[in-house]
Amino acid sequence: MVDPMGKDVVYCSNPACLKPIALPHQSPLGTFEGLENQPTAEWPATFLCLACGQEFVCSESTIDDEIQVTAPPSQIPDLLQVVYEVAQNNSVVRKVIYTTCPKGSDPKGEIPRLQKYLGGTIVHFHLSSYR
Repeated sequence: MVDPMGKDVVYCSNPACLKPIALPHQSPLGTFEGLENQPTAEWPATFLCLACGQEFVCSESTIDDEIQVTAPPSQIPDLLQVVYEVAQNNSVVRKVIYTTCPKGSDPKGEIPRLQKYLGGTIVHFHLSSYR
């Protein structure tokens, strides 16, 4: 799918949602500038759609290439990388997930909302803006 915002995007895998998550030009996932995508070793990456609560995995091949920008960067949510730990089989497992964060908001304010979905302890997070 091509997103009407005109960005490199991945889409929520929930057929009832399909909300796009725009990838910043530079983030822990890589550098995305038009057709010169340079993904990092973070792929496949797990995403959390805050619109529907669906967690989904995308590979670098599911990125839709950038088309002409039609939305100002001020309208594009930031990408938040969240590292968290969960108890699993008598041990602690560290996981990484990516989600959106409202543009200009303090990511610390998103922690209570994220913990509701993740069910673990947030270790740290990294915010990447579209521009």
